[in-house]
Amino acid sequence: MPLVVHCRDAYADLIAMLRARFPSPPKDRRFWGVVHCFSGTPEEAAACAALGFALGADGPVTYKKNDALREAFRRAGPAFTVLETDCPYLPPQSSRGKRNEPKAVAEIAAKLAEVWGLTAEEVARVTGRNAAALFGWPVSEMR
Repeated sequence: MPLVVHCRDAYADLIAMLRARFPSPPKDRRFWGVVHCFSGTPEEAAACAALGFALGADGPVTYKKNDALREAFRRAGPAFTVLETDCPYLPPQSSRGKRNEPKAVAEIAAKLAEVWGLTAEEVARVTGRNAAALFGWPVSEMR
């Protein structure tokens, strides 16, 4: 089973714990788990990815003043990203103050497409495959 980690304002501690338990990327699968709702720095994103963890991209990546988070995802790249909504919390920019819904992944994918210079379809494809690898789903189930 993949590990799902939610961290808020404690990335130094988290990375130290992950390094102690998962000193290198997995050999028999793509990811050990996911850092759900990733909100750290570019350096923290790189450290988590280097240890074999996917990074969950949620609504905050779309917030106008969240350039640092977008930079973290830009540097980590699409190969280490999965799309999330954290429903009912953390809606994207267009829905701030409202209940988040699963359909919000389209806006998150569109913002990441801008960050990475890809199409939203390419973002959906690569992050979908990352999710399949993370959770052990057959890729054939991914559109």
